[in-house]
Amino acid sequence: MQVVKSGQFAAHEMIAEVAKEAAGALYDKLMSDNLLRRLWKERWPEVTEKELAKRFVETKWPACVPFARATLALLLQKTDDEDLKEKIMEALVLDRSLPKGVRRVRNGR
Repeated sequence: MQVVKSGQFAAHEMIAEVAKEAAGALYDKLMSDNLLRRLWKERWPEVTEKELAKRFVETKWPACVPFARATLALLLQKTDDEDLKEKIMEALVLDRSLPKGVRRVRNGR
């Protein structure tokens, strides 16, 4: 099983790929707002547009994992491709077996 990690967060490779695609689509939507785009660009003024998008996806994809799981579960119900169903089911089951991220302690809490 391929596992993709981001900090303390881990996801099955198939779920991570769907989450990254979702993060990319989210970037495109959010950056159509000039204020959000300007604020994001101010964080890294020296990088290209392509690099800005890459950094967004790298940092935000874990937040898209629940969406990715739900999307794959829906696809599981709607597809007639048995091979694809098997791959999705395996990804969802194996993903649930991964250890969950550990909440970071801040300010003594």
